[in-house]
Amino acid sequence: MIYGIDVSSYQADTIPATANGKRVDFAIIKATEGTRYTNPRMRAQAANARRMKLVVGFYHFVRPGDMEDQARYFAEECDSEEGDLLVLDWEDPGVSNADKNAFLTEVKRLRGDTHRVGLYCNVNFWKNRDVGSKCGDFLWIAHYGVDPGEPGIQDPWAIHQYTDKTIDTNIADFSSREAMRSWAEKQPAEKPKPSGTSQAAKVIAAARAEVGYREGANNRQKYSPAVPSLEWSQNQAWCQTFQAWVALKAGTASIEPRTASCRAATDWFKARGRFSEFPAIGAQVFFGSGGGSHVGRVYAYDATYVYTIEGNTNDNGSAEGNGVYLRKRRRRDSYLHGYGMPAFAEGVTTADPSKKGKRGYTYKATASGPATTANSDYEEIEGMSAEKISDAVWTRDEIPAPPSASTYGTNRTWKAQSYLLETYERVTEGNDAVAELTKAVAALRAEVAALRKGE
Repeated sequence: MIYGIDVSSYQADTIPATANGKRVDFAIIKATEGTRYTNPRMRAQAANARRMKLVVGFYHFVRPGDMEDQARYFAEECDSEEGDLLVLDWEDPGVSNADKNAFLTEVKRLRGDTHRVGLYCNVNFWKNRDVGSKCGDFLWIAHYGVDPGEPGIQDPWAIHQYTDKTIDTNIADFSSREAMRSWAEKQPAEKPKPSGTSQAAKVIAAARAEVGYREGANNRQKYSPAVPSLEWSQNQAWCQTFQAWVALKAGTASIEPRTASCRAATDWFKARGRFSEFPAIGAQVFFGSGGGSHVGRVYAYDATYVYTIEGNTNDNGSAEGNGVYLRKRRRRDSYLHGYGMPAFAEGVTTADPSKKGKRGYTYKATASGPATTANSDYEEIEGMSAEKISDAVWTRDEIPAPPSASTYGTNRTWKAQSYLLETYERVTEGNDAVAELTKAVAALRAEVAALRKGE
């Protein structure tokens, strides 16, 4: 993330190097309002921002009236150069959603070939006045009293204005000033980074290096003590703790949830608009009702399967997880709830078709990370909904492990959970085998019938 400011005639001609303790990497300058007002400081402020080599943008404060006239006035009066950001400032309650869309359309027609054209508004306007989520090329959202970068909306955003104290200060969802400038200037995307250097590759490598690790008695493992604030989770189900450890190891802890609860992690991704029904490389994949039963890390996917690295699991169908394994899961299994996608600096590679062409995402129907070979041919078996069984009988995160190794054998809840899931998997495995035999018998009957016809 990088920081910047927006200014008008209320500010000086010079642009400060820092704002609210943050280095200023971009400046968005008020240019016009209605069809008669031009900021008298605009040119001096823009010249100063360019001397500082900041990313530069201009905004128009829209008023009720003819939207095409205002769009033309803005395009003609603002001191823009090719590659500068152009923004509609939508704050006047007399300007309708249709007006907003008409203004954006006209500016895009006039300057869309050489500029990114976006929308500025507050959360209330975006949630309650906007219809259709039309924001041009990007959304600049205003929401104060929250953490920078947490504006409280599900939709993708590029800039978050999080305070007006001292000066309007913003955070932008870019890894660097250069990355924001390349995007603003519509430069070709960077060439893919070599394998092993991206954040997705780092989390996969960190998880992959643990394959083969086995827990001690009673869910005792090395991950809980190594994750600050999760030390208490020792002797508990540790699949999510393992993913938090992986994030710390890979340096992605700031963009992933730190929790021992799969459900809490699922909710964390959903609250940030980073949850999908489609797999993504490096994503966390959640299982069970509400995503609360189990979690893994995606390293590859194809049309049928998702390939994962999972802690507190097994590769023989047993409900008792005993270590870190590579797994192969059916994408259409009802037990699979969905995917949480960390905001990797290089972007996210995903099979989600709704992400095609969106900044921060690369759509691929199939994709592989650094690790591509599973250590087992075991796969989840489709059958009766494991999600329904989970709802009726157990939610794995909510059943504590036995309090001590000495009580493990007498903990009836723990043993019942294990027995039920193992029985379910054995039954569905048998059903699958019966279904295959039934198909084979039907095929043989068809062949016999054909032969008899030929007699």
